[in-house]
Amino acid sequence: MVASGDVKDEPILGSVLDDEWGMEAFYNIVLTPSIQFTPSMQYILPGLDSIDHSTILAARLQIYF
Repeated sequence: MVASGDVKDEPILGSVLDDEWGMEAFYNIVLTPSIQFTPSMQYILPGLDSIDHSTILAARLQIYF
């Protein structure tokens, strides 16, 4: 059982918290045999109703020596 599950059982916080949900999509692009580029997108729906959802865009460039 995870810690957030323990918090949901609390009498005060349990009624406020909901399940958090998230998704990530990414794609590895091989530019050369030693260089890879990876764009990604994450979507997070938080467990609190008072917090808006988040969309995060990121990129990574990996170089192998």
